[in-house]
Amino acid sequence: MRAFIEGARALSTWTGMLIDQELLDPDAAKRAEAADLVALLTPIIKALFTDLGFESTNIGLQLYGGHGYIREWGMEQFVRDARIGQIYEGTNHIQALDLVGRKLAEGDGRLVRRFAEVVAAELQASGELPALAMHVQALADAIGALRRATAWLAGQATGNADELGAAANEYLRLFGYVALGHQWLRTARVAQERLASGGAFPAVHYEAKLATAQFYFARVMPQVHALHASITAGAGAILAFPMEAY
Repeated sequence: MRAFIEGARALSTWTGMLIDQELLDPDAAKRAEAADLVALLTPIIKALFTDLGFESTNIGLQLYGGHGYIREWGMEQFVRDARIGQIYEGTNHIQALDLVGRKLAEGDGRLVRRFAEVVAAELQASGELPALAMHVQALADAIGALRRATAWLAGQATGNADELGAAANEYLRLFGYVALGHQWLRTARVAQERLASGGAFPAVHYEAKLATAQFYFARVMPQVHALHASITAGAGAILAFPMEAY
């Protein structure tokens, strides 16, 4: 829950800063770059965050065991309240279709390239800290899986809407995990720097960030490779199901 929620807070805050940059930066090139990133990240934030919010409240309910399902503790209310988010923004599958059907093609892949450049810069900066070597490698592997999945979808895009639709949800989740990974690598780098130089918060604050980043890269990030396999499996298993079997 913590890895999801704190990662989502970091990503939404960063995107909010990009919105300010898109509107207010005096440099036209920087405004354009920020606008591209905001456009790309918007469907990911809407869908991924509401999916993870529902998953997190379900984890919270499960922690109570049988008591979680009764009203006394309030968790069942959180679960019901969180569920509407996945429907409220036009449904999350619509957001995924927007991502694969519009955002990937915009500017002949310009938006995705912008994001890849940002991740590459963070990989380089964090790569200078030996303590983050495992995290850097995990994110580098994940962005590689994202590139391969993106290239595969691009090859399917012409006249094959079924393939895009079949892959959309898994692709958005894969992209979202990479975006969260980018934020967790930034967070870990800053936490390491603050521990070394002294920060505004007690050391335990930065140590908790590092421990959560460790969990994210060890236990969550590997899921991108299963998602890549699901995406590139194609739509055949879905489309082959006989209508009369319904």
